[in-house]
Amino acid sequence: MGEQYFWFSAPGTEDTPAELAVSVPGFSEVQPRWVHDPEDLPEYLEAPTLFTTKEAAEEQWRYLQDFDVARRDYEDFLPLQVFKIGWGELLEKLEYSHFLCVMLDDKLRFRRDIIEELRDQHKI
Repeated sequence: MGEQYFWFSAPGTEDTPAELAVSVPGFSEVQPRWVHDPEDLPEYLEAPTLFTTKEAAEEQWRYLQDFDVARRDYEDFLPLQVFKIGWGELLEKLEYSHFLCVMLDDKLRFRRDIIEELRDQHKI
């Protein structure tokens, strides 16, 4: 199988390597974060958003720009960028992370299932 990439939005510069733009154990830099927080219930779930195409990530990035520009007026921060990360680097980061799910291409998936799928696809 050829090289497989994933894309995500996170604060950074054009010179920031994707491996440094996202940290474990929580991928806390990745935006947006899908959140399930039902009122009056103890269930809370937060998941980083990843994409399998650059186009989908850029579409999400354009949507987030309005919020990013507004936030820029109030905080000292790096602007959001779209980053590309290879499957091997993503697999390693997912293995050392502690969150339950990932929003991948608008589908909520268990982190563990994505790890297994990547291992199977690349025969690890």
